[in-house]
Amino acid sequence: MKRSFIYIIFLLLFISCQKEKFNVQKAGMLKTKYVYSSSTDSEPYSFTTYSYDKNWNLVKELISDYPKPVFASFTYEYSKNGQLLNKKYQAIEGANYPDQAESNFKLLWEKKYHYIDNKKIEEEYRNGMLTDSVVYIYRNNLIMAEYHYDLGDLKRWSIIYDYDSNDNLIKKTSNPDVSYTVYSYTESKIIKALSYNHNDSLLVENTYTYTLKNNKEIVEVHYKGTYGEFISFKTTYKDGNIIEKITYSPTFIGYEWNCVRYEYY
Repeated sequence: MKRSFIYIIFLLLFISCQKEKFNVQKAGMLKTKYVYSSSTDSEPYSFTTYSYDKNWNLVKELISDYPKPVFASFTYEYSKNGQLLNKKYQAIEGANYPDQAESNFKLLWEKKYHYIDNKKIEEEYRNGMLTDSVVYIYRNNLIMAEYHYDLGDLKRWSIIYDYDSNDNLIKKTSNPDVSYTVYSYTESKIIKALSYNHNDSLLVENTYTYTLKNNKEIVEVHYKGTYGEFISFKTTYKDGNIIEKITYSPTFIGYEWNCVRYEYY
């Protein structure tokens, strides 16, 4: 439990890579994702398969504990013009038997989407009750802001995004705590991300390095902050696709939390 808690804190502090630009263009559609305990393991402990419709819209993710059968899924529904309308998470609760199948799944939550001008509204339902809502605001294909509403705890928070003239993300601000991260680039490749609290005190410094090896690009994220200095992530790209991502422990330097590998259509 302690390791899991530290891992969650680690991810919240340092995994801001989702919207950071690595100047790598998506070239293929994801087929399977395998999760290993470390990069030296020969077999994964779980894997996810991805299915698409004729327009290459993602329609289903099936999640399994290797080599056991599926235990959960995400399903996606779209409008005629390709806008996401519904996302459902279904799973088997407390079951782990060899012949379990999708027919045994139970709907745990679903997200419904609505679109108004430059806004995407996401509503999350659990047991048929609306529990959370998020409003995403876009400028063309760039997300400019997201506003979160937790109906259960009556809490609100938001994230604001700022870009330069080349559409590189240069600042991300979280409210109401007014913490923020600023990004710097070289030729549209991110080279540094600095995270500050509301007092403008530097909390985390992430530096990015790039290496070309055997037609692959390796991106390492070097962390500097409360936990010391170490490599926190190592991501390998080939032909514009992520093929491997290793996450390292913030407390056991050099120890891998997990290794994720990707296959494409």
